[in-house]
Amino acid sequence: MKRIAILLAPLALSGCFVFDEIQKGREIMDSHSPKVTAQQQQPEPDAAAAGGDAPGLVAEMSARVGAWWKNALEEEPIPRDPNDGIVACEVEGSVSFTRESDCRLRGGRVGKKRS
Repeated sequence: MKRIAILLAPLALSGCFVFDEIQKGREIMDSHSPKVTAQQQQPEPDAAAAGGDAPGLVAEMSARVGAWWKNALEEEPIPRDPNDGIVACEVEGSVSFTRESDCRLRGGRVGKKRS
């Protein structure tokens, strides 16, 4: 048993070596990569757009257009018929309680109506 433990110990401890090498590799890559600051990442505002409340106006218009698109693309739910009540629906030998129109679409046999 001791021999097995001695043989498996280097395998169990080798993971630390792998993580150390990965960390060293990342440090080397970071030292050779160009440094990018937050100011360099953001583009300069145009001279024409630099006046007044232009950024606020753009944000407001963007929000309004986004809300319009969301409203335009959403489908409205189909209104239910008030007479389409819950019924016992038998489909292939099993009984479930669904709306009458759903039961007919599934090819079921309509049973008693529930109120």
